[in-house]
Amino acid sequence: MPRAYTCSLQASDPIQFPDLCVICGKPQPGTTHRYAVKQSLSLSRFGGWQRIKVPCCRGCGWRLDLGRVLRGARFLLITAAVTLPATWLLYHYTPLRDATLGGTVFGIFCVVLIVNGFWEMFHPPEFVIDVTGSTVSFEFRDRDRAEAFAAANGMSFAALPTHGE
Repeated sequence: MPRAYTCSLQASDPIQFPDLCVICGKPQPGTTHRYAVKQSLSLSRFGGWQRIKVPCCRGCGWRLDLGRVLRGARFLLITAAVTLPATWLLYHYTPLRDATLGGTVFGIFCVVLIVNGFWEMFHPPEFVIDVTGSTVSFEFRDRDRAEAFAAANGMSFAALPTHGE
């Protein structure tokens, strides 16, 4: 089961990437890719979007963006594919109406949201940058790339113990 390895820095700390592609791990990829992240209001006066340059092969750069778009589209499509037919079926074949129907459909939506969260937890993307408060987290699916990133930023890297250890 893939898992994400997270390295967190303070937003004010300088970020150093090792000379490896963040997607495939190829040494000296030769190019960088601008990764857009939502900047929280605590990091600047206005908040908004910020671009961070990450080392990435030419072919892997578009995969990084496409993966982010497909994750969002998958969630929207699955949500629509479940909630719209469920709403139609409940309306036409049950006595549920008004607030009861709305509450039931909201419950179905919440179940889809939880299932999507579990899917994302057990199938993490190759690389993600997450900004929360004044902390910037870099998540890698590959442990070696996470260790190289931690070493480049002077951090010690320790994996969480797994079951049975």
